[in-house]
Amino acid sequence: MHQRVVRPGSSHWNILLGNEANDAASLFTHGLRITRDIRADYNDAAAAMSLLALGAEKLLKLTIGLAHLNRGEPWPSRRRMVQIGHRVATADVEARAMLDLSRGTVPGHMQERATQVQNDRVLVAALEALERFADRGRFYFLDSLGENPQADTAPHFLWIGMVSAIINSDVDLSVKMNTADGWKQERPNVNGVIVTSLRDWWEFYRAAWTTGVNGALAKDLSSAIRLLSH
Repeated sequence: MHQRVVRPGSSHWNILLGNEANDAASLFTHGLRITRDIRADYNDAAAAMSLLALGAEKLLKLTIGLAHLNRGEPWPSRRRMVQIGHRVATADVEARAMLDLSRGTVPGHMQERATQVQNDRVLVAALEALERFADRGRFYFLDSLGENPQADTAPHFLWIGMVSAIINSDVDLSVKMNTADGWKQERPNVNGVIVTSLRDWWEFYRAAWTTGVNGALAKDLSSAIRLLSH
């Protein structure tokens, strides 16, 4: 039995779009919560990356789809969305390229946000870790139990490498975290750097929706991607 295709612009289509946006924000919010409270990366990274990657994927695919509509083009086909897959870092590049920051109500503010995101080295590492995890790493250890183990590095180590890079970039922090007590005391600050980076990235896209950069429909739905209080 074939389901009836829901047409863009219909009330049912708008409800589905709003539901997907709400899910994206909820997933990403809970991922940030776990990240904020991480103490042992190897144990907690998988839970954080699962939620963050899925929330990010939903946001980016929605942004890309709405950008096509804003250009007067059809919503991307299912085949196209499958091609994008779980590659959030790659989708981020595509989504940002589709946003005309000269449009909207505050083009100068949007350009400042875009520059901040573009220059965020922590964000680059985080999105790469999320892409590796979501695209090929979710079942890394399960695959290793079978006859075709993955040759790539476990995504957990990409996350751990990002954390190490943050610590090593600050000499004082590195010294403080060289003991068990120092690690326990300072780790929330490291988590805060990651959370701030990812949250600012999300808020860049929400601003693109809110200010009309991504079209009238995205502006109308922008409240649905507001992150929950955490």
